[in-house]
Amino acid sequence: MIDGYELRKTAQGTICTYRWDSISQVYSCLIEQQTFEDDENMLPVIGTHLPGFGSENVTQLSTSQSRILVFPSPVVDYFRNMRNVYLRTSMNSFNRPITNCEHLELIVLDGNNFPTFGGGIFGNCARVTEISLFSASIVEISDNAFVGLSGVEHAILSFNKIISLNSRIFEPLSSLKRLQLDWNNIEHLSAGIFSPSPFLESLILHDNNISSWHSTILTNTRLTNLDLSGNPINRLEANAFENLPSLESLRIGSRNFDDGLTEIPVFTGLAQLRTLRFSGNIITHVSADSFQNLINLRHLDLGSSGIETVDFKAGPNRNLGRIERLSLWNNRIRNIQDDSFTALVNLKELDIGSNYLERLSGRSIRPIHQLRRLQVSSNRMQSIRWSLFDEVTELEFVSYGNCFNGEVHINNTVDTTDFVQRVVPMLRPCFNLAANTKNDVILLITLLSIVGLFWN
Repeated sequence: MIDGYELRKTAQGTICTYRWDSISQVYSCLIEQQTFEDDENMLPVIGTHLPGFGSENVTQLSTSQSRILVFPSPVVDYFRNMRNVYLRTSMNSFNRPITNCEHLELIVLDGNNFPTFGGGIFGNCARVTEISLFSASIVEISDNAFVGLSGVEHAILSFNKIISLNSRIFEPLSSLKRLQLDWNNIEHLSAGIFSPSPFLESLILHDNNISSWHSTILTNTRLTNLDLSGNPINRLEANAFENLPSLESLRIGSRNFDDGLTEIPVFTGLAQLRTLRFSGNIITHVSADSFQNLINLRHLDLGSSGIETVDFKAGPNRNLGRIERLSLWNNRIRNIQDDSFTALVNLKELDIGSNYLERLSGRSIRPIHQLRRLQVSSNRMQSIRWSLFDEVTELEFVSYGNCFNGEVHINNTVDTTDFVQRVVPMLRPCFNLAANTKNDVILLITLLSIVGLFWN
């Protein structure tokens, strides 16, 4: 019992709700269920205690609903051993810098209203490893916003209104490994802006307004993940990513079909790249030559890019033998040549759904001996000849998805058992049926009565 109130015990410690009165500068400990008046001068916060009820034992602090506009920074000084702080209010500023935070490890300031964030808020907060300013209405970040946060490894600035960033803004973040700047309005990035963070491994910049990219923006040799998708990038400098030798995953493409790149560049300096998502661009032809330097590429996504023709033919210096997944979903492909995929000797998953294909040639599929999953749904095929899969011995799944658009033809005479074993499993996903004999009988009857099955 404290001040006549019983505290609720949890596995992590004791939870007590404190009420900060910015006028009287006093904290009072109340039970968590206590109802507070909605007063803009009151800040209810919840403290999680270690054994003992003194303020020095509070290790985690979080705000409940409050209309307070200026956060009383002494709250951090008062709870001296606090490690995690969640400050979700309507505040737009701090009344003075936070200086006594030598134990603080996590700062969450999501959902606040900081048109301008910074001004030396943090003092000696070197133990903080993560700071989150998600959806905090930030338009501008002051030059010294992150001073005192040299230990931060993960910074979240997603869903704000940031237009530009000062070239020296990240200098205090020397330990940064992950930076999220997605869903902002950033138009331009200065050369070397991320250089002060030599340990940076992941940079998320998707859904901004960046229109061009050049090699001097990023020279972080440890970077493994770069997401530029959803940006209207229509120009890539030659060798734009040559300074990123450790990059394993790259996403680049516009959210609007008429804003993207009109051709695929020849990628250089990306010997470790395993995943390339190049969807959302404006490309008519794809050639294997564009990817010849990506010797470790495993996953290639070229969806939603207006592609009409593809050329992944085998040939000298076409190092595509390690690609396992290829997506050409939602393009404008009408025809696939017999030798279009001969360079993809290790391909296991192929998605050519949502195109304009009217037929699928067995000669184009047979060279892909390792193919296990094939997606051909939402095309214009009126029929499909199942014999074209005879030589693809590893095939486990086919999503046809044109089930109600026409007929299913079987070229060779087959008995019922063979039909059930080979054809029904391929069509079952269209009917969302489980793999059992009863459902297979239902599927056969449905095919005969609705689709119209003809034996040739």
